[in-house]
Amino acid sequence: MADADVTFSDLIKRGRQCFAYPSRHAEKRIRQRTSLTPKELILLLDENVCVDISQKYGLSKRHLLFYSPKDKYYYVALQNVNTGKVITVWHLNYHRQLAWSVTQEQCAKARKIYHDYLCEQQTAKADDNEPLLCQPEATACRKQANKRCKQVTAFKRVYKVYVKASYICESGQAKRKTLLTLEVDYYINDFERSIKSLLKQDETLFDKINHQIRRKRLFHESIYAIVFVNKKDLTDTYLIDVRPHWVALEQAQKIAHKRKVMNRLLLDYQTPYVSLPLPISMRLLRLPMPTS
Repeated sequence: MADADVTFSDLIKRGRQCFAYPSRHAEKRIRQRTSLTPKELILLLDENVCVDISQKYGLSKRHLLFYSPKDKYYYVALQNVNTGKVITVWHLNYHRQLAWSVTQEQCAKARKIYHDYLCEQQTAKADDNEPLLCQPEATACRKQANKRCKQVTAFKRVYKVYVKASYICESGQAKRKTLLTLEVDYYINDFERSIKSLLKQDETLFDKINHQIRRKRLFHESIYAIVFVNKKDLTDTYLIDVRPHWVALEQAQKIAHKRKVMNRLLLDYQTPYVSLPLPISMRLLRLPMPTS
């Protein structure tokens, strides 16, 4: 799936003022729980491509439901109304546990707002050479057209690549975990093309990935994507869809249910402490000390 990259630097050159900004905690959660970058999320919030689902009015923070085109899923961003600071980003299940449930109508509205925003960009004036938020199809076409303009080097260079697994944990949250680090040679500076050629040439790569998945103690059924990330530019990624997000969510819920059943069965055999055998020196008869 092509990346929906945001031309943030171009927007700054145009004199665009950004109200929202992420905290350090929010930046970590955005990269951990979604495939978006913090800059992309800030553009979504500033352009009001979200739904305000706040219920407790009068507080200084609001709950903003938005649709992620990269994940094809919905998330909730908590933002300070006065300062614009994004506090954190929650998965829907996490939001249901800590706040309240998000309805299907609200999710459908958030997705409709996102697609309506893309339609407005397509009908924008011809003076705007670069849209504020590019849809994946337009980005893929532009990358295909610009392949001739890629930087070509006379000597071999190397990409340092993180291979990460996007999965659903047993609590229902979307997470990422680094499996291994690779070095990919290239002459043409095209990250996606280099990764595709690596997948064709290295037949043992998926065996290494499967081995690391087992080593990291992840469940294959809960993984919905494998992501290749450029170490120098974390926004430069190549994603392989393994299964739909909702399928991985269902499998994670089944795994969590099996674990609960297993813990319930083993409850009678568990003890709060571990009894170790008595040392031999403690069991030997001790002679009284001679008295002078």
